[in-house]
Amino acid sequence: MRINHIELPVSDSQASKRFYIEKLGFKLEGDNDGKYIWLSLGDVTVLLRPGKPQRLPFEQTHNIVLCTDDLGGTHKKLAARGVAMKKGGNVYYIQDPDGHWFQLVDPKQDHSRDDDITGKSPRSIK
Repeated sequence: MRINHIELPVSDSQASKRFYIEKLGFKLEGDNDGKYIWLSLGDVTVLLRPGKPQRLPFEQTHNIVLCTDDLGGTHKKLAARGVAMKKGGNVYYIQDPDGHWFQLVDPKQDHSRDDDITGKSPRSIK
């Protein structure tokens, strides 16, 4: 068994498509009727599909972790593209237009003391 892809419900497929491609650097793999958008980043495939996404606080929902070997450089590149990010230790937090959460990290860095988006240490979240 293996994971094939991740599906994210979006309220506006075309706006989300632009965000993921132009802001985050995803590659377009397919566009079915302008509603079902297939994207990839590295070896991971994401399907943006029509739906009713729920905007939940970070600590109450899933998130997708984006890895980079150059956290500072990637942060600057994304910021130049207009991506809003909040720093918490060695991690940057990002939300897409529908409120889906992402973390940008360098996996080689120590994340044991990172703050979450609420400013709390992960050790203090119950």
